Amino acid sequence: MYSSIANYYDFIFPVDKIKTDFIGSFLPHQSANILDIGCSMGGFLPFLIDKGHNAFGIDLNNDMILLAKNRVAEKKQKDRIAIGNMLNFDLVFVDNSFDLVYCIGNTIAHLNNIGELDIVINNIYKRLNNDGKLIFQVVNYDRFDADKESVLPLIENDVVKFEREYNWHRADGRVSFNTKLTVKETGELFENSEVLTPFLPDEILRRIESYGFKINATYGDFKKSPFNSESSFAFIVIAKKIL
Repeated sequence: MYSSIANYYDFIFPVDKIKTDFIGSFLPHQSANILDIGCSMGGFLPFLIDKGHNAFGIDLNNDMILLAKNRVAEKKQKDRIAIGNMLNFDLVFVDNSFDLVYCIGNTIAHLNNIGELDIVINNIYKRLNNDGKLIFQVVNYDRFDADKESVLPLIENDVVKFEREYNWHRADGRVSFNTKLTVKETGELFENSEVLTPFLPDEILRRIESYGFKINATYGDFKKSPFNSESSFAFIVIAKKIL
C-alpha cells in the first residue's frame, strides 16, 4: 500500500502545527535521543532536529525511508534513518538508547497480534533511558460497530482524494483496511487493502503498564482533548518508564 502512495503521503497526512506542537510539548532536554517508530517519510524529523535533538527513524517501507533520508540529508542526520521492523528496532539501533520513543499514525495496528505488541512495548522499555517517555497513537476502535462496514472521514484537497473504510468480517478478529487514492491532476486511482489488528484502548493500557510504565495521560486527539471511548476518533497514550 505505502509504496504506491509514497509520493502523495504528505498531501494525505500532512505534518501540521497541531501535531508538531503536541510532540513538542513532550520533548525532553536538549540533545535528547528521540526515536520515531513508523516514521514513513520522516515528516517530523526536521522539526526534532531544528529543536536541537538527535532524531532517529525506522520504517519497514524502503520507498518511505529513501524519502525520509532525502528530507534530512541537509541536516546531517540521514544515517539515523533506517529501514527495519518495529519488532526488532533494538537490533537496528544497537548502540543507542532513547529519551523519547513515539509511534503514531496507527502504526501498531500493523502488528499481527497481542504477542507482537508485547515485544514492541518491552523493547521500547529496555531501550528507554531512566524517566524516558513513550507515546502511542492509534485509531480508537472502541467507537466502531464491528457488525458492519465502517467508513472513515474523507481526506480531500486540491491534490488528492483519499477514501477509507474498515471491513470487520474476518474470522481471525482482524480488520481489512481498504483505501482508494485519486490523484486529481492525472485521474490516477490507487486501490489497496491492508489487514490490521484493532487493538482496543484498555488493552493497550494494560500491556503498557504490565511492562513497567506509568500512564501519564490519555487524549482523544493531538489537540489534547479528553479521551472518550465512544466518540474520540483517536486514542493517544503518554507513558513514563519507571524502575
